[in-house]
Amino acid sequence: PASTEPRRESRLQAGLLTALLLWCGVCAGASPLNQTWFIIRQDRFWVVKKPTSDLALLRSTGRWIATRVAPDQTLLTQDLYLAVEARRRVPSGFEMGPFGYFPELSDEAAARHHVLSRARLRAEISSGASPLAAFSGYGLALAAPAMTAVPEDERAELQALLSARYTPIRTVPDFGQEHTLLTLWGLR
Repeated sequence: PASTEPRRESRLQAGLLTALLLWCGVCAGASPLNQTWFIIRQDRFWVVKKPTSDLALLRSTGRWIATRVAPDQTLLTQDLYLAVEARRRVPSGFEMGPFGYFPELSDEAAARHHVLSRARLRAEISSGASPLAAFSGYGLALAAPAMTAVPEDERAELQALLSARYTPIRTVPDFGQEHTLLTLWGLR
């Protein structure tokens, strides 16, 4: 009887561990976070599945950009993961992506901190130094440091500057974080 007690206890522990692992598997499988790997959105009660994974879409877009931007040229974008995937640099000040636009900083302070002031952002867009620009729904939309939305009139002005120098050449729907529209712009 004393020798059967440890075996019985060990079987009980194994059963509890198995039940716990099964419960964890069921909870993980039912998590709505897992759905985001396969589903873009829900249309009423139908789900809209992704035609390809987010990573595959990012990689194919990066390859497309790499064929149009020479290795010594920059890609005008605040979507840094796209520049990384295309293996292209971004203009000075764009290294922090959408979090690097500090409209209230002076040009000198922005240069010192390697971010964009209002004037530096406008000058970079207007310069046309990059052969290609790529902006998703997060592009030109956030103002640091409080990460507030760029006012609509200012955003329209930035879009007008972009449109004056670049022309839309391709769109990629459901791109990146929150599946926004990515617009690729070619230099006029």
